Amino acid sequence: EDEDDQDSTFTIKILAEGNNIVYKYDYLIEVADNAKEAMDAQMESSKDTFKSISDAIRKECAAVEKVIYRYYDINGELIASYEF
Repeated sequence: EDEDDQDSTFTIKILAEGNNIVYKYDYLIEVADNAKEAMDAQMESSKDTFKSISDAIRKECAAVEKVIYRYYDINGELIASYEF
């Protein structure tokens, strides 16, 4: 675990898993039943930005293979995961 940031909605942890960097978002509030669909839609509209960020990380650290974003609900259940 490299870094931990927190606000009132979720915590963010940046983890290393092998040669991957994982941004782990843990929601501290209840999320809607359709949260995955909403996240999928948001990720689709923002995927170029996430890809650019991931490419920049890999440019700075050649050992990084993937940048992964994982979102968990208040009960620790995975809502969605995206890899770049």
